[in-house]
Amino acid sequence: MEDEFQGTKFKSIPMIQRIIRGYGNLLLSALKIILLVLFCVLCGAILVLPLWKLAVTHPDIYTILVGFCVVCAIVLVIAKKVKTNMTKVNNEKNKKLHSAMLVSIAKIFVCTAGVASTVMCVLSYKNIGAVISILVTLVLYGILAFGIKKDGQ
Repeated sequence: MEDEFQGTKFKSIPMIQRIIRGYGNLLLSALKIILLVLFCVLCGAILVLPLWKLAVTHPDIYTILVGFCVVCAIVLVIAKKVKTNMTKVNNEKNKKLHSAMLVSIAKIFVCTAGVASTVMCVLSYKNIGAVISILVTLVLYGILAFGIKKDGQ
């Protein structure tokens, strides 16, 4: 039997022990998956249920809270991009990168303001205002994205 498994890691382990270890590893993997699912359910219950309760009982506070979180995330993304680009702009040969960064920030601002104004118009039942807001946003973004040359002119 030992000659049969020459050169493998199972050389001296009897077949019954390998089968038991295999099923043990299988059960251990299943247990890990079950624990991961339970962990996800627990985290979901801890995070989602209070937010759902807040959204149902106090929708105005929930809207302000979610809006604040979205604005903070957008500000963090912009700040990180500005910080990354500002380190590259410090020397003279990267002045073009500085204008590209400003155009990028302007595009983000136009998109954010356009979406916000469109949503506000729709929520206040001003559908014509929403259409105008979408058109103005598309025109401004088109100017920033396609109308400005790459060298900032």
